[in-house]
Amino acid sequence: MAHASGTVNTLVDLVAAFRAFGESCGWTTDRSGSDVGYGGLWFCHNAGGDYFSVAAIDAATLGICGNTGYDASADHSHQPGTCVDNSGRSYTKCRCGAMSSDLGGPYVQYDFFGAGAYLHAVVEVSAGVYRHFGLGHLDQSDDTVGGAYAYGTIVANNVPSSGTDLTKYPFRSLPFDSCGDGSAYIGNSTYQTWGASIVRADGVDGGPAPHWWPIMAAYDDSNFFSPDYRGNGAIGLGNGPYRYTSYTVMSNRHPDSIVANFGRSDIGNQTLLMPSPIYLFGASSGFYLMGTVPDWRVLNMSGLSPRQVLTLGTDQWLVIPAIQLYAAGVTTPHTQALAYAYRLTDD
Repeated sequence: MAHASGTVNTLVDLVAAFRAFGESCGWTTDRSGSDVGYGGLWFCHNAGGDYFSVAAIDAATLGICGNTGYDASADHSHQPGTCVDNSGRSYTKCRCGAMSSDLGGPYVQYDFFGAGAYLHAVVEVSAGVYRHFGLGHLDQSDDTVGGAYAYGTIVANNVPSSGTDLTKYPFRSLPFDSCGDGSAYIGNSTYQTWGASIVRADGVDGGPAPHWWPIMAAYDDSNFFSPDYRGNGAIGLGNGPYRYTSYTVMSNRHPDSIVANFGRSDIGNQTLLMPSPIYLFGASSGFYLMGTVPDWRVLNMSGLSPRQVLTLGTDQWLVIPAIQLYAAGVTTPHTQALAYAYRLTDD
């Protein structure tokens, strides 16, 4: 795998840097440049046949669409087999692909991590405040057709600006944990934030193909386990062990959420880095393990500092807060001690 870091001033420049990094990792550019009304555009695919279109939707909002092919005559959200569903508002539809907000620049720093199967990005948008986005193919657990994924980070305009704990608040979306609704504003537009992370899995329980599943928040039994979500929703571990307290029924249904609660161990003084398995909630009400996100981990970073490098055996991992580490004096939206770790070295 590869790692690169640097600084740029605009989202268009960030997309261009991301494209150049992706090409250096073996990804193929189908098209780059801009469409009418958009800048910072990159259509790409990997050797495994996963297609994506990346676009600076406005000066501060990034969108990533999952596709099944490339059409030179179509824009980024109307590609073959696109994840975008414009048939109407619904929590179980990918209304806009994987999105990230507040990326207007200039930035403190970006970090890119990549290989032939994935491209991940972290952007420090201001001192100690981060956004994560990426695309790639899961380390699959079975032979289901699909496995492509994309994710982003959203903090909607209607999130209170004074010290909100975003691990417990709805109108935001973390990587592989999307929570919010169509009244969540980004910039001057309304977006369906359930689509901030997506995964492709075709034909599960007799479902459609292609099928892009929103990776939603497994927080509210009355919603997530309702018939509307069967065959439509997936869950990841992006919110770690945290639970949403804005709802009457409070839970975190990801099977690994309890393990993700543990921070630095008193035995050996090591931090537990949890993979993020992606589960599908099938039409038959069963959970199916689709796979795990490659070279990406979830952790409780208590006792650690942002951008600290952990050495575990022969591996090195860069630790980044989910959005912002909570500490005394923090008065802006934060994500407690929730963090993600990115692999810096090969096995």
